[in-house]
Amino acid sequence: MTKILSTTIASLIIFCCLLSFSDSSENNAHQKKVQNQRPNIILFMADDFGYDLPSYTGNETFQTPYLDFMAANGMQFTNCYSHPDGYPSRLALQTGKYNHNNYTFWGKLPYGEKTLGNLLQDAGYATMYLGRWSFDGGDTMIHKAGFEDYLVTIPYAENDDVDDTYRHLYKDPWLYANGYVDTPSYIGQYSEDLYYQKFEKFVDSNGQKPFFVMYANNLPREPLVPSPLHPDYAGFDVDTAIDFKNNSFFPSMITYLDNTVGKVIHKLEDEGIAENTIIIFLGDNGTDRSRKFVYRGNNVNGRKNQTYKLGIQAPLTIYWPGSISKASVCNELISYTDFVPTISEIVGFPIPPSYGTIHGNSFYHNLFNLEGTNREWNYIYWDNSPNDLKQPIRFIHDPIYKLYKDTFGVKTYYKIDTDKREESPLLPESLTPEQVVKFNRFEFVIDSLWAARYQ
Repeated sequence: MTKILSTTIASLIIFCCLLSFSDSSENNAHQKKVQNQRPNIILFMADDFGYDLPSYTGNETFQTPYLDFMAANGMQFTNCYSHPDGYPSRLALQTGKYNHNNYTFWGKLPYGEKTLGNLLQDAGYATMYLGRWSFDGGDTMIHKAGFEDYLVTIPYAENDDVDDTYRHLYKDPWLYANGYVDTPSYIGQYSEDLYYQKFEKFVDSNGQKPFFVMYANNLPREPLVPSPLHPDYAGFDVDTAIDFKNNSFFPSMITYLDNTVGKVIHKLEDEGIAENTIIIFLGDNGTDRSRKFVYRGNNVNGRKNQTYKLGIQAPLTIYWPGSISKASVCNELISYTDFVPTISEIVGFPIPPSYGTIHGNSFYHNLFNLEGTNREWNYIYWDNSPNDLKQPIRFIHDPIYKLYKDTFGVKTYYKIDTDKREESPLLPESLTPEQVVKFNRFEFVIDSLWAARYQ
């Protein structure tokens, strides 16, 4: 009996090893195939566009047929999480690091910090940045961040909410290129059209070199002004307008954003490069709280700047025809720090040691249903005041539990799968053994990350 049992165990071990080898071989073969394609990458980041806005996630007020097309013909992610507002999300996405490691001042990319632009430029890609910059430093910093060409708004942090810059975000835009703002050239035009025209020229002139476009749309953030689809567009004077929060303009802004995604898809098809181009779409944070709409049968408003689910859940969709299975869904946790290692793996270019510690976890394997390690938890450090007047918020969560622990040690614990608005904290004396284990694990992770933040 003992001999039979030993033989059985040995056979199981050999089988598991062969299975592991087979999975590893499959992953490596698939990765080599993808890397040999040297795919182009377009990363859309829409401003103030939460998980509750596209119609494919359940919005019943707005229609987003091209985003729906991406989801139906690519992969949608149900558990991708941003920060509660834009700049911290953008910093995490570009650098692959938690904000406690490299956040210095609001709207600043720390000098010497490496970005997705640097990574893909180092990998031999042509690079371009379109739309909202928000990292300060103008022309010098844009180039240092690895972007060879650009057309942006808000080139300096202090421009973010300056009245004239705000007014001219869309119509008669104040756009920055080649180191200066050329306002006369753009009178009578719409910023999102100019970004697309720049994109078209970039694709047309690029030849055979793979490219990366960071397409950081202004839409659909405030100011709310009519898009060219709206009947009030022609007569709308941005210099004399008083009301920039007119929600009646918002639907046309959503449609215009969606149409821009559609134009990009059609351009790639017309050029015969759609199957060698990855399109990634996501928002930078939750929907603005002044926006009201019907979502999954309920009258709701946006949740930007709030830390519970719809304030940080992002509508991530990835479309790569011929490579990613149609109508596929990933329910695994995704952090904005995960894009750097994922894109590194897609293009087959290892992250150089000079980039420093990367906190992200690649979700490359999820795109192709391969074996891989999924993220167990998502961690957020949010310095929630541009003027540094408030205590930063720190929290960690998985799909079921969430722990807040501030830098003074105050802790609050929730069961977020049932308490989605975080209204009923779990009391220490009422925790189940399972909840205690998870609490201790979460607290250990927060403390460990905080202790290693300057390493």
